[in-house]
Amino acid sequence: YFFLFGNGKREDGVDTQIFKDILNSFRTKESTKQQTKKTNNHSYLGGKWSVPWRSNDNQSGSSELEISQEAGKSDFSGTGIQSFNGKLTDFNFTGNVNGDSVTMTQEYPTLNDTVIYKGTINGNSGSGTWSNALGSSGTWSMMRK
Repeated sequence: YFFLFGNGKREDGVDTQIFKDILNSFRTKESTKQQTKKTNNHSYLGGKWSVPWRSNDNQSGSSELEISQEAGKSDFSGTGIQSFNGKLTDFNFTGNVNGDSVTMTQEYPTLNDTVIYKGTINGNSGSGTWSNALGSSGTWSMMRK
């Protein structure tokens, strides 16, 4: 074996086992990275989001979410505040993200209502459909703040 180094000189007699060990260490690291990517194949949602929504009967509102999610985990939770018909209402939520698919359950402590959101996340935005315990449904979108 011979090696060309950055100085343009040909070097003979270099210990080839050391060079092989160095190359193998690079291969091992790359293989480990690929496995990590496969096992953590879901979007990270942690942070603040703005979520406008519209019902199928043309009512609309918006929510502000604060999502807590551990990096590498699929489950998330948080709190939010909804603006609808001039009223602000606090709520709690839990959810799960798998790849780019998201499902979230929103509970209102002061109202007798639960809302289920389903949709797709793409980086700093997402969209989908929702339905609630009162029989309403509609669409939503979300943007990271």
